[in-house]
Amino acid sequence: MALPLIPIAIGLAAKFLPDLVGRLAGDGAENVAEGVLNIAKSVTGAPDFETAANKLLSGPVDGPLQLDFQKAGYGFQEAMARIDVERLAVVNETMRAEASSRDKYVRRWRPFWGYSTGVAFASLMFGLMIVGGWAVIKQPTMAAQIINALAGLVSAMFPLWGVALSVLGVSVWKRSDDKAIEAGAGPATGILGALATRIAGGQAPEGG
Repeated sequence: MALPLIPIAIGLAAKFLPDLVGRLAGDGAENVAEGVLNIAKSVTGAPDFETAANKLLSGPVDGPLQLDFQKAGYGFQEAMARIDVERLAVVNETMRAEASSRDKYVRRWRPFWGYSTGVAFASLMFGLMIVGGWAVIKQPTMAAQIINALAGLVSAMFPLWGVALSVLGVSVWKRSDDKAIEAGAGPATGILGALATRIAGGQAPEGG
């Protein structure tokens, strides 16, 4: 689906389904926007997404089409919440399997990866500082060449460190997201979510 359709879906969500605005600004935004706009087309009978959105936005909030859209939208939200719960169940099952494993690296791979990555990164940075500083002191006339050589070495390591730090970052971020969902808070909606709540009068939709 084309990206320009996301603002259209955000406009609908901000007015009728504010809890969905956060999902339209995060991962999987295109899929969520497509779902919202398909509901709009189905409710209004419009031939395309833009016409459907305009028909809903031009009418009263409590009009029959708008109420039908909200009702269907709440069902869409509930379906996505069920998917989140199912995903969390899979994650928890995986973590229980890891915790019960007799293999210490399977059981503790997340903290092992985090600590080993942190130690390796710190060792590399301090090592380069020490080696570079010592070399510059010993050969001050070659300081520029030494610094350039160290910069080239660091640049050559970017792809390797990019993979290591990406795995670590995704693991930490997803674990935090899963904890939030498990606690019943749901993923953070950010600034757009707060703005949508203000537009909606600060009231959460019933049955959402």
